[in-house]
Order: sequence, then C-alpha cells, then structure tokens
Amino acid sequence: MLFETVEKLVRSPELCRQTGRRAYQTVTEVWNAENAAKRLMDLIETVVLKNKRVQPARDMRSLYPCAPAPVISERKMWKELTR
Repeated sequence: MLFETVEKLVRSPELCRQTGRRAYQTVTEVWNAENAAKRLMDLIETVVLKNKRVQPARDMRSLYPCAPAPVISERKMWKELTR
C-alpha cells in the first residue's frame, strides 16, 4: 500500500503538490502553537485541577498537538511545494 501510494505521487507531480499543500494547511491550522497550548492547558486542567487520570487509548487523540514536531518555515515549505 505504501509503495503504491508513493509511486502514484512520484508519477503525478500535480497530485504531489496538492497533497503537500493540504498537508501544509493541516499543519498550520491544526498543529500550531495556539492549538498545542490549548491542548496542554486542557491536559493540565484534566490531570491537575480535576484530579483525573488520562486514559491514553481514549484521550491521546485530543492531545496530538502537544506532541513535539520540527518547525518548517513557510518560505521553505512554499519553496518545496512550488519546485
């Protein structure tokens, strides 16, 4: 499955660009500092203020923006998308 997907992207530069643009939009809208801070505050409120345990299987999806990720500058991303 992975091989076929990568092969499809390699054979279709336009699909590759569209996929990259959508991924960039997701990163900037979902995985941004504002959302990460909100998720972190929600986690702190849940664990500390409400004295509740976080159930990883159920609760981790809502915490994803707290996960570390490298920062990619808009200039570098745009340069990669428009090559």
